[in-house]
Amino acid sequence: MSKFIDSSSPWFENLDYDWSILLNQAIIKYENQPANTPIYHQGDQAENIFIVLYGRIRLFMLTPDGKEKAISIAGKNCLLGVNRQPEDNTYFENAISASEAKVASLPYQQFENLIYQNPTLVKQYVHLLQEKLRLATTYNLQLSYGSSVKRIYDAFYHLAKTYGVQNTGGTVIQITFTHQELANLIGTSRVTVANTVNDMLKNNLLKKTKGKYLVPDLSKLITD
Repeated sequence: MSKFIDSSSPWFENLDYDWSILLNQAIIKYENQPANTPIYHQGDQAENIFIVLYGRIRLFMLTPDGKEKAISIAGKNCLLGVNRQPEDNTYFENAISASEAKVASLPYQQFENLIYQNPTLVKQYVHLLQEKLRLATTYNLQLSYGSSVKRIYDAFYHLAKTYGVQNTGGTVIQITFTHQELANLIGTSRVTVANTVNDMLKNNLLKKTKGKYLVPDLSKLITD
């Protein structure tokens, strides 16, 4: 449905990174914390970086008039707190748990020292930053050229490509999410997401199986 689909997804979950060198020096900052636990706030002094061990962390910004602007969802092995305002060394966004979560923290200076001493860590870090940049670029294109419905189609395509497992009926998206989470991430309303998803279910573009979404035919989500 959109010409601007690529492999970018706003869900950074179950990333294939090995941060064990960092974790050996880190402390467990938040363990078994419930949903809606703040990790850090936009404008706080950026003293630490954080590594998600499990759970889901919601990243978002607040505009001057108090409106929330979603950035992404960070899951296992994602780094938090790496985006800082250079002029005053403060966090660029807010990070709040969206589910029960466990997070480790490491002083930023120690993080930099360890990263730059290890080529494998540098490679992983650069790759993660590249993925975040691709996400931002894709999101801007979608806002410029795509309707809300197209952005919802794109989101399901991205999720199926990134977190999908093939079975005889199509591609099952292995992560779960709410209509509100999807609405926040693509810049539309929960009602629009709910109505569009219902239409997709009626037209067999999506199916629901054991609480997860199944996409019978990915190609139908990229039809102009």
